[in-house]
Amino acid sequence: MNILLLYFSATGNTAYYAELLARSINARGHRCDLMDIEKHFNTGEIWRAEPLIPRYINEAENRLPLEVKLASAASVQVSADASVDNVSVSAVDISAALSPGAGTLIEKASLKKTFDDLDKYMSNFDIIGFGCPVYFFEPPAVFSSFIKMLKPLDGRKVFTFATHMEGPVWFAQNIRRSLEEKGFSVIGHIDDHIIHTELLPLAPKWLAGEGVRRFYLSRRLPKIKRKIRFFLDSLNMVKGAVAKDITPAAFSTAPGMDRFVGGLVEKFLYASMKYYLGSRILEEKCVKCGLCAKTCPMNLIKMDAPGGYPLRTSHCMYCLRCINICPTEAVSYAPLYDNKSRFKGFDKL
Repeated sequence: MNILLLYFSATGNTAYYAELLARSINARGHRCDLMDIEKHFNTGEIWRAEPLIPRYINEAENRLPLEVKLASAASVQVSADASVDNVSVSAVDISAALSPGAGTLIEKASLKKTFDDLDKYMSNFDIIGFGCPVYFFEPPAVFSSFIKMLKPLDGRKVFTFATHMEGPVWFAQNIRRSLEEKGFSVIGHIDDHIIHTELLPLAPKWLAGEGVRRFYLSRRLPKIKRKIRFFLDSLNMVKGAVAKDITPAAFSTAPGMDRFVGGLVEKFLYASMKYYLGSRILEEKCVKCGLCAKTCPMNLIKMDAPGGYPLRTSHCMYCLRCINICPTEAVSYAPLYDNKSRFKGFDKL
């Protein structure tokens, strides 16, 4: 069989996990290709063409207003089951909200050919895996927008995979619903945690150095690989299997205890937003390289004309790439993050 793993990875966890999945699939005699969507698409343009505002961004905007508000009370539409929904905002609203230097609205029509080409490419595969990090139990905003722009494919078998810190809770049903709305047949889901890149910027360097992370990864890998083997077995993705042999894995919503604990975690994170979800650049450390602006998945960072320093005037999806990628550690949401650990990639581990 031909299998495609299509993913978004902010700091490297999901990319690393996709590679582990691909190796396991290839070892079973199937061909598995990887596609990092950022290598083929401008995710910021996609997000502007089909903007989705996760609930936690809306919550952050209410608790700690910044200069530009992406979601206004007039444009927010939340369904009855608010615990599992992103907020949809019209492209016109986004275009009006963003400052001139943050990028212009990319009309859907200009992206149509690109997604037509992607559709032709995807038709070469029997099964497609969609993967991304988990942010507040939801897919990243840019990945949700990417899925929304896909052409409907009735009945195509797909599975989902994710990496996370606090746990997936409602994530599997969130992304499953998005894909089913496009006509895909979701046959399974798998997720795991690897390196907690969300926590590293809070940890002292002596406590979370590369040696500690290398040791942690060596202990996690056998468990991760074992879980992947069980997952592929549950799909009947064995050697010699063909597409018709693949059977859906059992799917169930998150257990009641997970939902309860997840709800508490979510409330705690919301309550702490006012403290850390700001926009702060340590100018004495900044070398004005522009790397944070160039690599922001939402294209929400610009280089301020007067001083040439990075500037973010709105809340974002908080993937933490700008914090981890900055070569001089000049990006710091709050003093709590100053002079702490940063994640520079799995190649060092």
